[in-house]
Amino acid sequence: MRDITYAQAINEALAYNMEKDPGVFLMGEDIGKYGGIFQVTAGLIDRFGPERVIDTPISEAGFVGAAVGAAMTGMRPVAEIMFLDLTTCAMDMIINQMSGQCSHGAPLPHGDSAECGYPALSEFPRHFRPHPRAPGRCAFYSLRCEGFDEHGHP
Repeated sequence: MRDITYAQAINEALAYNMEKDPGVFLMGEDIGKYGGIFQVTAGLIDRFGPERVIDTPISEAGFVGAAVGAAMTGMRPVAEIMFLDLTTCAMDMIINQMSGQCSHGAPLPHGDSAECGYPALSEFPRHFRPHPRAPGRCAFYSLRCEGFDEHGHP
C-alpha cells in the first residue's frame, strides 16, 4: 500500500474519472491555475484544459446552481467549495433546486432510486453526512476517499 495524502487521492480519482468520461468537469474558486486551496486540483487544468477545470467567481450559489443544471442535462459536474461553512451560501441550490428535481420530473442522472437521483431531502443534518450511499461512514484515509470518488461507495 502506498502512502499518499487525502488531497492526492482525490486528485487521482478526479483525473481518473475525467479521463474515463468527457462529461466530468470541475468548477470552483481558484481550482485551475492555483490548483485549489488544498491543491486537490493541482495539475488538472494542464491535463484537461480550462473548459473542464473552470475557475469560478466568488459565488457558491452561482456555480453550485450551474452544476445542478449541468447534472440535469447528463453531465457530471464536480463543484468544489473551499470550506464547509461556505456551503450555506449555496443552500438554496442544494436544498431547493438539487433535491427538488425529483418532484419536478427532471431526475438527476445518478443515484439509487428508479424515480430520481436521491430521495427528496428534508432534514438539514442529512445533507452533511459523509456520503449519501454510505450513511454514517466517512473517508478517514486516502484510499477510502479514492474509493468514494471512483465507485460511489467504499
